[in-house]
Amino acid sequence: MERWTVLISVGHKKSPLRFSVSKRLLKGTGWVILFILTLSLVCGMQAFHTKQLLTRYLKELAHQRHLLARLQMIKDKTEEVKQELRSLVWRDKILRLTHSIEQIPDAVRKMGVGGPRYFKANIPDSYLAKEVEETFESLDLIDRELRLEEGSFEEIDKGIRKKLHKILHTPSIPPTYGRITSKFGYRIHPIHKKREFHKGIDIANRPGTPVVATADGKVIYAGWVKGFGKFVLIQHGYGYTTAYGHLKNITVRKGQYVKRGQLIGTMGRTGLATGTHLHYEVRVVNKPVNPLKYADFSSVMF
Repeated sequence: MERWTVLISVGHKKSPLRFSVSKRLLKGTGWVILFILTLSLVCGMQAFHTKQLLTRYLKELAHQRHLLARLQMIKDKTEEVKQELRSLVWRDKILRLTHSIEQIPDAVRKMGVGGPRYFKANIPDSYLAKEVEETFESLDLIDRELRLEEGSFEEIDKGIRKKLHKILHTPSIPPTYGRITSKFGYRIHPIHKKREFHKGIDIANRPGTPVVATADGKVIYAGWVKGFGKFVLIQHGYGYTTAYGHLKNITVRKGQYVKRGQLIGTMGRTGLATGTHLHYEVRVVNKPVNPLKYADFSSVMF
């Protein structure tokens, strides 16, 4: 068997140490050293990989904690929005009650607009996924309720505008100021001396006293009428018409739209009249009604 001799010198004066090693043993030792080095390299790489995984896991954990914190902030804000939404619903109900608009059934409010939508969070962590899904469903419900309230307030707005339109087109203010000399109903005509039905009221004052429209509307006549002299007839809609007679001057024309309180003429004594006054009528579907039931005349009368 082939053997190798190894000499190791330990000093100048001493004889070197002599070792005899077989070639087979030396090769075996080399393979063992190589195996140990390879094993060390593999273990080192595995340790490095494990460290990377641990670092990534810690970062992911920190990220999830951050997401949970942000999610909690969103949930807190969601609760605040829910409180505001409850207040909005309460105001909605009060407005509907105040303006005689039909209430939205609670069953409709509960469902909101459209059916519920299911959201599946694509997140590995089951707890975080559940929190995200619950938050999304809560936000979705709020979104549907807000869209319901948006439509509701549009309906309320239309209802209020319609009511306001009717109010503005309903005779509701005195046409002038002065002294009521003749009321609505039967009377002895001051000139004819016969018992006749007086279709309006007479208000006396000085010539040139302003006369205004008692509601929004369209002038359908402005000119001379036998017996009433200079005369204005305004159509207001909703069946209402008002008439103004014995005017000195007319300041509007046929076809003109006028606003409540707008000047339409001045008081005079044109036509069949014993003195300066305004003959004022309110008609509902062309039927004369008592003007004193449509406005408070006490503040402008003397």
